[in-house]
Amino acid sequence: MATKKIVDVRDLITEHLKQIKRPLSWIAKPNTSIPYGSVYSIFEQKVMELSEARLNELNAYLDTDFTLPE
Repeated sequence: MATKKIVDVRDLITEHLKQIKRPLSWIAKPNTSIPYGSVYSIFEQKVMELSEARLNELNAYLDTDFTLPE
């Protein structure tokens, strides 16, 4: 029986940034409305969840279609 692996969308976004050779700070203000402290807490420390609104903003900025797990 196959098991379903849950993937953290934050890891996918971080990997995408590495692929396009951009630092994490690139998705913070002024490029998006997300302060760098929040970006760091969401993606590096993982103490904050990534909200649907912020994910939508990141998708628009990065021209991606990441989704939150159901």
